[in-house]
Amino acid sequence: MNGCRPDPSRRHPQKQLPISHSPQIFVGRTASENEELLRHHVWGNDYWFHCPGAYVFVKSVPGKSLPLDTMLDAGNLALFYSKGKSSGQGDVYYTQVRLKLLFINPVGF
Repeated sequence: MNGCRPDPSRRHPQKQLPISHSPQIFVGRTASENEELLRHHVWGNDYWFHCPGAYVFVKSVPGKSLPLDTMLDAGNLALFYSKGKSSGQGDVYYTQVRLKLLFINPVGF
């Protein structure tokens, strides 16, 4: 990791989707894109949506909660890019990135 903040100079290899009512939404289409996003482009209060095979990140707006429409968009994108998209259904999990990073890199280990 590069410290406490995302590196703005790094290129975003994944899809950035322009959704008019939403903050920035990023979709990792491969495992390497997922890792690149998680490690270098999102941080803190940004949101992470996950389905097997798909990561979707939503950049949070300081001082504002994530709108329901944005959560639904991110969840649908996670399902669409997941390994189980052909079944037409699946589970989507979400959390704030800071909580995910604590799990990946626990303090003191």
